[in-house]
Amino acid sequence: MIQTFYHCKVCTAFALLSLLIVSPPLSAQTRGRHEPIGVEKSIKADFQLGALELTVKPHHHGNLFDYIYTSGDSTDLSCNYSVDTDGEANLELMTSSTGQNERRKVRISFNSFFSKDKETEKPRVMELSLSDSLPMELSLSLGAAAATLDLSGLKLSAFSLSSGASNNAVRFTKPNPVQMKTMEISTGASKLEMTGLGYANFDTMELSGGATNVVLDFGGNIRRQVKAEISIGAGSVRILVPKDLAVRINA
Repeated sequence: MIQTFYHCKVCTAFALLSLLIVSPPLSAQTRGRHEPIGVEKSIKADFQLGALELTVKPHHHGNLFDYIYTSGDSTDLSCNYSVDTDGEANLELMTSSTGQNERRKVRISFNSFFSKDKETEKPRVMELSLSDSLPMELSLSLGAAAATLDLSGLKLSAFSLSSGASNNAVRFTKPNPVQMKTMEISTGASKLEMTGLGYANFDTMELSGGATNVVLDFGGNIRRQVKAEISIGAGSVRILVPKDLAVRINA
């Protein structure tokens, strides 16, 4: 009888524990925004985004930008947009860097003590498109991200990318219609692949990285002398250039 009573007390304790820590199923929240082109003559875009999956692409319709953002807590994204008296638009997108508003939740039931079935928050996902109608200065700072950036045909007068432990792909498949003075790339422990750099229309490219693996493909349409400065720590760089392109290397 004593053993039976003790067993029942243990079962009751498990039942109470299950009631206390079971949380409701997690659901993703989605928000978006677009801004029609009005009096804007140019745009400065500054994106500071933490851990997320990011897709950027160009568009040719009447909006300056469009985005759709999905997260366990969509309030962790702030969007600031303004236009000054000279017609220069300023767009800022920022996610909470520390994830203070995005708590990690795990749903645990009685069966969780005997199985590995757990339900966690879905990753943050952003789909962003930018107009190819106006000259743009584009700056991106990414955390632990997986980013695909299609910058084909955008009028980029300046472009910078800074990333942490991430996996990023940047591509140009159409010429940049405006001349870019400097392209600045800085990477941490990451993987980076850039293709169609001959279409980027830059004067100087500056790339620095730590323990990173980089592929630079200068295919495209280079019609003038350009300069690429590359500094990599404990990593690797693979450089691809068209066979008919004259190249001088200073190591």
